[in-house]
Amino acid sequence: NVGHIHTCTLRALVELGEYYNFNVIKKYGLKMPYPNPFVRIVDKILSRLPQLSTRYLVLFRKE
Repeated sequence: NVGHIHTCTLRALVELGEYYNFNVIKKYGLKMPYPNPFVRIVDKILSRLPQLSTRYLVLFRKE
Protein backbone atom coordinates (compact mmCIF):
# COMPACT_ATOMS: atom_id res chain seq x y z
CA ASN A 1 0.00 0.00 0.00
CA VAL A 2 1.51 3.29 -1.12
CA GLY A 3 -0.61 5.58 1.03
CA HIS A 4 -1.13 9.25 0.24
CA ILE A 5 0.83 10.60 -2.73
CA HIS A 6 1.64 14.31 -2.90
CA THR A 7 2.03 16.03 -6.25
CA CYS A 8 3.24 19.47 -7.16
CA THR A 9 0.92 22.31 -8.08
CA LEU A 10 0.33 23.30 -11.69
CA ARG A 11 2.29 26.50 -11.14
CA ALA A 12 5.25 24.61 -9.65
CA LEU A 13 5.26 22.14 -12.55
CA VAL A 14 5.25 24.97 -15.11
CA GLU A 15 8.06 26.78 -13.26
CA LEU A 16 10.08 23.56 -13.14
CA GLY A 17 9.64 23.06 -16.87
CA GLU A 18 10.65 26.65 -17.60
CA TYR A 19 13.70 26.30 -15.34
CA TYR A 20 14.89 23.43 -17.54
CA ASN A 21 14.21 25.43 -20.75
CA PHE A 22 10.89 23.90 -21.72
CA ASN A 23 8.10 26.01 -23.20
CA VAL A 24 4.50 25.37 -22.21
CA ILE A 25 2.50 24.44 -25.30
CA LYS A 26 -0.84 23.70 -23.61
CA LYS A 27 -2.31 23.11 -20.14
CA TYR A 28 -5.31 20.82 -19.70
CA GLY A 29 -7.60 20.24 -16.73
CA LEU A 30 -8.60 16.60 -16.28
CA LYS A 31 -11.84 15.27 -14.79
CA MET A 32 -12.00 12.48 -12.24
CA PRO A 33 -14.74 9.79 -12.03
CA TYR A 34 -16.17 10.71 -8.62
CA PRO A 35 -19.10 8.53 -7.43
CA ASN A 36 -21.07 11.49 -6.02
CA PRO A 37 -23.09 13.23 -8.81
CA PHE A 38 -22.78 16.69 -7.23
CA VAL A 39 -19.00 16.36 -6.92
CA ARG A 40 -18.81 15.14 -10.53
CA ILE A 41 -20.64 18.26 -11.73
CA VAL A 42 -18.42 20.59 -9.70
CA ASP A 43 -15.30 18.76 -10.92
CA LYS A 44 -16.50 19.01 -14.54
CA ILE A 45 -16.90 22.78 -14.19
CA LEU A 46 -13.60 23.32 -12.37
CA SER A 47 -11.64 21.11 -14.78
CA ARG A 48 -12.19 23.70 -17.51
CA LEU A 49 -9.56 25.81 -15.74
CA PRO A 50 -6.37 23.77 -15.26
CA GLN A 51 -5.33 25.76 -12.18
CA LEU A 52 -8.57 24.72 -10.43
CA SER A 53 -8.66 21.16 -11.71
CA THR A 54 -8.13 18.10 -9.52
CA ARG A 55 -5.68 16.70 -12.07
CA TYR A 56 -3.89 18.40 -14.92
CA LEU A 57 -1.74 17.67 -17.93
CA VAL A 58 0.94 20.02 -19.27
CA LEU A 59 2.38 19.69 -22.75
CA PHE A 60 5.95 21.02 -22.94
CA ARG A 61 8.40 21.52 -25.81
CA LYS A 62 12.16 21.74 -25.31
CA GLU A 63 13.70 25.03 -26.50
